[in-house]
Amino acid sequence: MLYRDFPDDYKIMADLFSEKGSLERRCRRWQDYTGAPEYDKHLWRKQAVKGNVDWDDMSRSMFRNHAVRLTGKKGFETSRWAFFHRAAFKQRSLVLGWLN
Repeated sequence: MLYRDFPDDYKIMADLFSEKGSLERRCRRWQDYTGAPEYDKHLWRKQAVKGNVDWDDMSRSMFRNHAVRLTGKKGFETSRWAFFHRAAFKQRSLVLGWLN
């Protein structure tokens, strides 16, 4: 358990997660603590994916047709975009486990 194995880190993270304020301020504090780069979804997509990465405003059906043509660039598996989405998936899976 994190609180038992890394009590100092646990205390810092608990403080970060309980911080009130704007999302931007909380994200900045987390980035400062972890050294994580600022998330730039368009830049990270362009670095990881071949093709048009401007899909945010596409309808579901347009995106479905568009997505089948997308491929990863060389090094996709180790791109920031892939790492970010793996981490997001793990976090969501953890929370869904708590809810079920």
